[in-house]
Amino acid sequence: MSENTRKYCRNHKRKAERKNESIWVMENGKTYPTLTSNMEAEVVVIGGGMTGILTAFQLMEHGMRVVVLEADRIGQGVTRNTTAKITSQHNLIYRDLIEDYGMEKAREYAMNHQAAVEQYGHIIKTKEIDCDYQEEIAYVYSINHPERIADEVEAAIQLGLPAFFAKDTALPFQVAGAEGFEHQASFHPLKFLYGIAENLEIYEHSRVLRIIDDHELEVENGMGQICHVHAKNIVVATHYPFVNFPGFYFTKMHQERSYVVAVKAPEALPYGMYISMGNTGYSFRKYREYVLLGGGNHRTGQNYEKEHFKAIIQAAKKLYPQGEIVRWWANQDCIPIDGVPYIGTYAAREKNIFVATGYNKWGMTSSMVAAMNLNNMILGAEEKEDSIFYPRRFNLQASKKKLKMNIKVTTKRLTLQKVYKPKTSIKELKPGYGGIVQWNGKKVGAYRTLKGVVYLVTTKCPHLGCMLEWNQEERSWDCPCHGSRFDYRGRVITGPAQTNLKNPKKE
Repeated sequence: MSENTRKYCRNHKRKAERKNESIWVMENGKTYPTLTSNMEAEVVVIGGGMTGILTAFQLMEHGMRVVVLEADRIGQGVTRNTTAKITSQHNLIYRDLIEDYGMEKAREYAMNHQAAVEQYGHIIKTKEIDCDYQEEIAYVYSINHPERIADEVEAAIQLGLPAFFAKDTALPFQVAGAEGFEHQASFHPLKFLYGIAENLEIYEHSRVLRIIDDHELEVENGMGQICHVHAKNIVVATHYPFVNFPGFYFTKMHQERSYVVAVKAPEALPYGMYISMGNTGYSFRKYREYVLLGGGNHRTGQNYEKEHFKAIIQAAKKLYPQGEIVRWWANQDCIPIDGVPYIGTYAAREKNIFVATGYNKWGMTSSMVAAMNLNNMILGAEEKEDSIFYPRRFNLQASKKKLKMNIKVTTKRLTLQKVYKPKTSIKELKPGYGGIVQWNGKKVGAYRTLKGVVYLVTTKCPHLGCMLEWNQEERSWDCPCHGSRFDYRGRVITGPAQTNLKNPKKE
C-alpha cells in the first residue's frame, strides 16, 4: 500500500469517527502540561470543565494563585457535549420551586441564574472572546398543555424573570403554547472555555486520586508519577463528586444520558432555542447552518433495549427531510433528587473544601452560578445555610419521588451483583457485541470485537459495587446506580468511579 493510500485511509477513518462526536470539538484546542512535581497554591480546582475553569478564572481575576488539575484535557467531558444554551429558563421549574421552597428561595434560584446569563455576556464583551455568542429567546413548548405553560409564565413573572406566553414559534410543527424568556443566549462552549483559560495555571492528564486531608491532594500524572499539591482551599468541580465520605452525594443524585444530532439545514429554525415541556419531546437550537436536535433522555445504565441514536437520527430526518445529518453524540447529566444544584462547602467539617454539582441538565448557567457563589465564599463571604443551593439541605416534598427511585435502583443492582446468573455463555457472543456471560463458571462482562478478540471485565462497579449494564450502542459498561461508565476494555470514561474495571483473568 502506497503512502498516499495509507493517508487517504487514515483521513477517511478519521472523518467517519468524527460523525460520532460533538460539533464543538476543535482540532486546535490548546494543550497544557502535566504536573510533574509537588507544589502549593492558594486554591486548587479539581476538574477542567466549565465550572472549574470559570471558578479559576474569576478567582484569578481577584489576584489569587489558582491551579486547575484535570484528569484528561480541559473541556473534554460534559462541556464539549452540551447544546450550549445560556438561559435561566430551566424547563417548567419555577412553579414547582415556589410550591416546594417558597417565593424567597425560588427567587434566589431565578435571580442567580439570570445574573449568570448576564455575566457570560459581560465576560465575552470585556475580554473580547470570539465564541459565536448570540442573544436568543428561549422557549419551553407544549403540544397539548397550554394551561401548564401559562401557569409557569405567571410564576416566572412573579419572580422577576423576562417571561411571556406565545403560540407562534419557528418549530417545524404546531404547538399549543410556549413560554418564552427574552435576553437569553447561545455560544460555542469550547471557544469560550479556551478564551478564559488563556492565562490560567492548568495541568492536564493529572488525576486527583484522593484528598488526603483538608489541604493536601494526591495526584497521579499520565506517566504514573505521584505528586502532592497543598492548597488553602480546594474546589471539587468534577461533574459528579468522587469523594463519597463525607458528603454522601451518591445518595443525592443519579445520572442521565441524552442524545443530540446536528442537522445541516441552513433555512430552518430562523429564531429561538426550544425544549419540550418535561423533556418528553425534543430540544432545538440553531448554530450557524445547523439545527441541533436533542432528546431520548433516560437514566444511565437503563433503557438500552432502545436504539437511541437511531431514534434521534430518524426524528431529525422526519423533521428536516431536506437536511443533512453531519454529527451525532450523547451527553450525561447529574440529576439531584430535588432538581436544584449543590453549591457550597463539601461537608459540615470541610469548611475549606467546596463542591458544585447536580446541574439537572442546565450546566452552562449553573456553572456560572457556582463560580460566582464559590468565588464569594473563598474570598470570605459567609455561606448561607438557608440558601436554596446549600449542599446539606433536604426537602422531603421536592425529593421523595427521585429519592425513592434511586434507593430502588441501587438496592436492585447491588443485589443482582451478588445473585445474578447469566444464561449466555461466552461462546454465544457475536462479533461486535457485548454482555454479561458465563466464563469458567464465573459471571463476567465480555465484548467480542469484529475481529474476534474478546475483552473480559468484572461486572462490579468499583465505585460502590452495583452490577454494571452493557451499552451496545456506545460499547461501554454503564452503572445504573450512580452513572459511572467504562469502555469495553474496562477503562474509566466517566466518574464517580476513579479506577478501571478489574480483569477476571488476573484475579
